[in-house]
Amino acid sequence: MRTHVASRVAGLPAAFWILWLGTFINRLGTMAVPFLALYLVNARGFSIVDAGAVVAAFGAGALCSQMIGGYLSDRHGSRRTILCGTLASSLVLAALAYARSEPSVVLVVAALGLTLELYRPAAQALVMDLVPASERARAFSLLFWAANLGVAIAMTCGGLLAQTSFTDLFLTDALTGLVFGVLVFSLIPQNTHSSTVGAEGGYLRVLRDRTMVIFTVCVVIYYFVYFQCDSTLPLAMRADGLAPAAYGLCMALNGVLILLVSPLLGPRLLGRDHSQICAAGVVVVGIGFGLNAFAHSTAAYFATLAIWSVGEILAASVSGAIISTLAPEALRGRYAGLYGLAWSSGWLTSSLGGTRLLSTSPQLLWGACGALSLTAAAVLVAIGPRIAARGEALSPSGSST
Repeated sequence: MRTHVASRVAGLPAAFWILWLGTFINRLGTMAVPFLALYLVNARGFSIVDAGAVVAAFGAGALCSQMIGGYLSDRHGSRRTILCGTLASSLVLAALAYARSEPSVVLVVAALGLTLELYRPAAQALVMDLVPASERARAFSLLFWAANLGVAIAMTCGGLLAQTSFTDLFLTDALTGLVFGVLVFSLIPQNTHSSTVGAEGGYLRVLRDRTMVIFTVCVVIYYFVYFQCDSTLPLAMRADGLAPAAYGLCMALNGVLILLVSPLLGPRLLGRDHSQICAAGVVVVGIGFGLNAFAHSTAAYFATLAIWSVGEILAASVSGAIISTLAPEALRGRYAGLYGLAWSSGWLTSSLGGTRLLSTSPQLLWGACGALSLTAAAVLVAIGPRIAARGEALSPSGSST
């Protein structure tokens, strides 16, 4: 066991472990978004559809933040972008803790979307800067594990706080994010990748990469399905008469399963085709959410969650490595920003589309999740050879040629 752990953590630079620690601390406060729909419905009296529209405003802000974060990372450095993003989101979370009127809640939620994930493309680019290409899949997998260790703790505490004080819930999220930003800025050296691109560079250059664009579309579809866990799953459990604490425990189980299963699966995934692993993960996530059509108790939701959690592990373990394979050195932040846009689109699409499908028919929602996942997985398998070829073209320094 000791040898296995040593093989998983050995060889990565000290600066990476600072980022790992900061990620864990940040995720200890991951409470605002998972409980946002319940906050709007239970504490502010919004209808399910209106709550979906407000959460969609968060998603719209998050779409912009990913692109902005990628640009800022390439232009001004990952450390500064992470610090500015976490400082801004902490201030907005503090404002949300004390917002009471409906217009102010909507405005602050939209601002939260614009700031909360601003750091994410910079964090991904920072991994590419700090870690050699051959070790990035392992590094991203370890960050995923750290994030879920924090989330497992946060969801348990968040479920209890959601029953007593949403104010404390939002302030806790604000504090942990701020600590993350200060830690990274203070202890990690500035990134060194080129931040200057030509007149034909920037996001236009990213969008001319057909493989990246197709992969991004698949990610958009995948996260429409996956982010039902934040937008419609708590509402579906509420409709079945389950308390917020049940949802909190359910999501905490997700974190626990990732903590237990990810170290077992991780070594077996190394060296395998990343596109096929990602496609398999998308399929399993679709099956898990599709089976929610038959879940009406806490135990049943636990069972479906166990299925889609395995799929989440598979997809998350390789998605960062796929982006690092496709991204040229000078555009790492922007490639991560486009991926982040696809990732954050799940908040927008799952909130608008998911809540409307749920209000029409839960079976329609969960059936659509299964069908969309199968479609995205088929496309991922089709573009797999292109991604593999790009990986083979990586230079020894880790830049794509």
